[in-house]
Amino acid sequence: MTVLENIMAGTFLRHPKRREAEEKAREVGALFGFMEKYDLDASSLTISEQKRLEVARVFATDPELLLLDEMMAGLNIHEVRETVELIMKLKALGKTLIMVEHVMEGIMPIADK
Repeated sequence: MTVLENIMAGTFLRHPKRREAEEKAREVGALFGFMEKYDLDASSLTISEQKRLEVARVFATDPELLLLDEMMAGLNIHEVRETVELIMKLKALGKTLIMVEHVMEGIMPIADK
């Protein structure tokens, strides 16, 4: 599946019509930095991008709460920083996040508790 199709898989939960689902998927994709990659096969993405795509697919369902498990595992420091920025955006949107994470450089700037 393409990147856009992966995100649309989540949007169909709340938007059963294809056009609405695609519109929402493009909106979520932009938030997650995928605008230039919608037509790429998801398997061609880097590990960091694949992890971000997984979260985008779930975020597209418009959840109240996100549970993220080891999202930063295996990422280099640059990718960890990008992930922290993304999570800060999600927090700013009012999403509640529960994270299981061992990468302290990534979790400390994010954690409220």
